[in-house]
Amino acid sequence: MAITDISLCTAALLLIGADEITSFSDSTREAKLCKSLYSTTKDGLLQSHPWRFAINQVELNKLAATPLYGFSAAFQLPTNYLRLIKKNPPTLDYEIHEDKIYCNATQLKITYAFSPPEHKFPAYFARALEFDLARLLAIALQEDADKAAVYGNLLKQQLIDAKLIDSQNSGGTGTSPGTQSYLAVRG
Repeated sequence: MAITDISLCTAALLLIGADEITSFSDSTREAKLCKSLYSTTKDGLLQSHPWRFAINQVELNKLAATPLYGFSAAFQLPTNYLRLIKKNPPTLDYEIHEDKIYCNATQLKITYAFSPPEHKFPAYFARALEFDLARLLAIALQEDADKAAVYGNLLKQQLIDAKLIDSQNSGGTGTSPGTQSYLAVRG
């Protein structure tokens, strides 16, 4: 089954023992709460860690307008931008205001977090999002702090597991050359 915003919310609702939804436009309290909570919860979780499946790199478009804030250039951030992870050149001073990044560069490349469509979420992230939604819905829908605490603890453990799995999607840096001599001595 494809992962959707509705399937994630329904799973969270079922976890806390609530009724499932078929759409955010359902006339139920569950649908109204899910509609209200879903986007910010999803984006907050995506912003909380540099998830490998939600990272993109791009060279930004320099804007012709006169930049503000004492910088010589302004660049347009992508429409799906959530969080800056890296910039090139790396030593560049910058400020982000609204949907622009201001700096003193003639060109700027960034690595950034974005919000991919739900069907691109790996299972480890989808489960974390379900637990996060369940935690919030337990309070908002059922006023059950104990249940919210249970899902808060499950979320913490799932995030540890998810970050470990996600980190394995990178080649890493390997063993640094200076470390290899220490390894050789240990035999």
